[in-house]
Amino acid sequence: MGASPAHYLHVLRMNEALLLIQSTFLTVKEIMARVGFNDPSHFTRSFARHHGVAPSRVRWSREASDDLAVQAAEECVDAGTPAP
Repeated sequence: MGASPAHYLHVLRMNEALLLIQSTFLTVKEIMARVGFNDPSHFTRSFARHHGVAPSRVRWSREASDDLAVQAAEECVDAGTPAP
């Protein structure tokens, strides 16, 4: 059985946020707004829960960023979505 629509949307939003953090110089606040969050603390908690690390730490840690990219691709396969 596939993922629920809410889970599918959450995976897409979190993976898009990861991609933007890794590939742009947008602030976390700008990225948060682009992926549909209004509250910075809610976004940070959701991102950390999903990826296991705070968004600010991803930008500054290349190793963590690479590990998360692999994880995001694997989740996309599991959820049936295209990889970022």
